[in-house]
Amino acid sequence: MKEHFRDAVEWIVQFRINPGFAEKRHELYRIAWQKLDDEVGGLAQSKFLSAAWKKDFIMALRARPEMESFEVKDLLIQNCGACGRSGHPARYVSPASSPCLGAVILTVHSYQMRFIGSPYFKKFMSDRFLEPVEIDSSDSQFDEDEDEEGDEDEDGNLVQEESKSWFAGSVCHANAETAHTLIHWKMGLLNFVTEQLERSGYMSPDQLAKRQKMTPKKRHKQVDEILGKWETDGTINSLHRAFKKTIEKAREQPTSGRYARN
Repeated sequence: MKEHFRDAVEWIVQFRINPGFAEKRHELYRIAWQKLDDEVGGLAQSKFLSAAWKKDFIMALRARPEMESFEVKDLLIQNCGACGRSGHPARYVSPASSPCLGAVILTVHSYQMRFIGSPYFKKFMSDRFLEPVEIDSSDSQFDEDEDEEGDEDEDGNLVQEESKSWFAGSVCHANAETAHTLIHWKMGLLNFVTEQLERSGYMSPDQLAKRQKMTPKKRHKQVDEILGKWETDGTINSLHRAFKKTIEKAREQPTSGRYARN
């Protein structure tokens, strides 16, 4: 698995340093991305995505690469926004000791969630893999006169706008948070590798201008140099450990809780 992970990192470095590289759809990379996605995405599907969740909630979770959430106290929400089932309020109760006579106070909480960021292409064989989805208004399946708002995902489905909020209890919130991390692991890896390149100065305006004058062969050589350095200084090993830790944590994480109500 580590070998496949290294190949995925190599693909991203090529993507950033040598866009349009000839080996972009090479079988080696296809297998690497697929093997990793089977393990990570499969875990999200089998364990954390609830069949009870509403379609618009799941579509937004799957499509948008970032998730924001914060805790709200004493918010009286009737039903969970994720599953919408009656009798499942979007709240949970936690006990806290009172300084007054040692009494126990029950505090009502709720989590507010938003999914943000542009939907992007997650399928490796797409010509625009890991690039944002852009809506062609002339070929939209939605009437311009309709009040629908949002973006389209890679399959052309309308996704709720970024301003849409869902309120949920601790279980739905925790499961959604973990599912989102697992589903969007490729974008997370892309962002990490890009940040590493930026910190090393490879994405500066001067370097970008310099590479525009390079032949593909020279850009490929620079990619090899970067990967060689990252192998030596432990960058790839460190990233792989973080990747494994995320998966292991998700495997051990329970999908229900004592005080949670979803």
